Amino acid sequence: AQAYNGKLLDHDHEEIKETEKEERTTQAKLSIGIIVGLIVVLTIAAVFMSVKLKNQITATVMRILRVEGSVELEDHGSKKSILSNIRLSDGNALNTGDDSFVSVALDEMKIVTLNENSRAEFYKSGKQLRLKLTSGSLFFEVVQKLEDDETFEIQTSTMLVGVRGTSGYVSADNDENSTVLITDGIVHVIGQNPDTSETKEADVASARKLTTYLFHDRETDTEIFSLEEVKEEEIPELVLKCLGENPNLLDKVIEDTGWDEERLN
Repeated sequence: AQAYNGKLLDHDHEEIKETEKEERTTQAKLSIGIIVGLIVVLTIAAVFMSVKLKNQITATVMRILRVEGSVELEDHGSKKSILSNIRLSDGNALNTGDDSFVSVALDEMKIVTLNENSRAEFYKSGKQLRLKLTSGSLFFEVVQKLEDDETFEIQTSTMLVGVRGTSGYVSADNDENSTVLITDGIVHVIGQNPDTSETKEADVASARKLTTYLFHDRETDTEIFSLEEVKEEEIPELVLKCLGENPNLLDKVIEDTGWDEERLN
């Protein structure tokens, strides 16, 4: 009986050791599985964050897309000729000569083209964009409507144009008169006389042109808004050029303005 009981105890002891061994093996496999899973999750997260960060960087970089003719970059006091695909920094300015123009990607959704004999300063802080057109003219296109925390403003000496998701043309002449012409969508314009600080505001829709005029011989109504409908034959050459090179935008503009496509060619 004692021998039999001893055999039973030895058998139970072996079963316990075998069970403990299996449990340790299971725990080891489980630990390895958890570690491998964590490595996979962390790797995926790292790749995702890397791609996201790369996209954010790409989206916030201002860069030259296209240069024709003589274009000069002003970079904190220094001036130099430029080529395409170089980056712009906050506070940089661009000058164009005769028969010259330059296209700039402000990010993936916003493009401006500076006309010949024009100058513009570029300011960017996070999602806040401002272009100061000191002379000449430019064409702007915003492919996608701005988010609530984004701003894009085009400023002249007498006008501030708030752009949300439109395309159009802005010009500033030597007599302090400014014009905005909208080719699709709608913009909000604030006019200001820099001498009297008198302000006016208006919304400008597609196929409309708003011009500001300053008067220095009076104390009131020193700034006047003139809002006009734009016909096909009145469209500036730069606008026609930009529309002709962008069929998708052209279709959008024709639909929004009702302009005759044949008369635009």
